[in-house]
Amino acid sequence: MNFFGIQLNIDEDCQTVAELVLRKAEELGYRCKSLELLDTLEIGTARYVRFRVDLNVRVIQNLGDFLHETSGRGVILPGGAEGYSCRMRGGRAGTIPFAKMQATSFGHPKVYRGNGIVNWERQFLKGA
Repeated sequence: MNFFGIQLNIDEDCQTVAELVLRKAEELGYRCKSLELLDTLEIGTARYVRFRVDLNVRVIQNLGDFLHETSGRGVILPGGAEGYSCRMRGGRAGTIPFAKMQATSFGHPKVYRGNGIVNWERQFLKGA
């Protein structure tokens, strides 16, 4: 299981970001069994949703690059030996320590069915 983060816009909730991640993964042909929403973390003035997923690092980096370029969101992706790389809106970049990204979440994480599971879209229907 690998960790990554996606920036949360002001008018969104975490479920909207989880849906965006799974739909973009589907669009790119990547399949996962589950997407675990751990919690949110703040970096500067931006909030990021922290996820754990059963995809390899290269796939997560490709998905994160795609989301960064198409939706203009900041992303936190697995990086080198220093930690996770953070690319923010406006071109700023930085490093996030391993401990911050891989920390245990408070409470119980929300687990979404991945797009490799039949009828995964149903969990995002309004009123469900």
